[in-house]
Amino acid sequence: MHWAGWLGTAVVFAGAEIITPSFFIGWFGIGAIAGALASFAGFGLGAQIGVFLVVSFALVLSTKRITSRWMRSDREAKTNVDALIGLVATVTVAIPSGGSGQVRIRGESWSAKTQGGEHIPSGTMVQVIRVDGVHLVVSLPEANP
Repeated sequence: MHWAGWLGTAVVFAGAEIITPSFFIGWFGIGAIAGALASFAGFGLGAQIGVFLVVSFALVLSTKRITSRWMRSDREAKTNVDALIGLVATVTVAIPSGGSGQVRIRGESWSAKTQGGEHIPSGTMVQVIRVDGVHLVVSLPEANP
């Protein structure tokens, strides 16, 4: 195989790496560049393929631990009710001591109760601490460091 064919293969792998969400295919592009260097140095097709495979798989295996840290699933964006935790809401129906009231957050009304069971009047800004069933558990922003 001519060295230009290996470079074309490297470009294809690089393009595939750009459009995929993983960090895996690019190493085969670097392996193809190594195959191009082997071709340019005058090695036969079998040696070129061997260089391509050895370099590609060595890069994949040596960087798997590093790339898997970047691609962990715990870095996914919070969605649904989990996305409400930490946000500020407005009390629309007073929350009585030990009872539940209502808050408005992101244009939606939610039943809410306080973390410590205290009374919070209507119009007060509160922070969402957690979700407990269908209730948001809230506290005053100053009380939650």
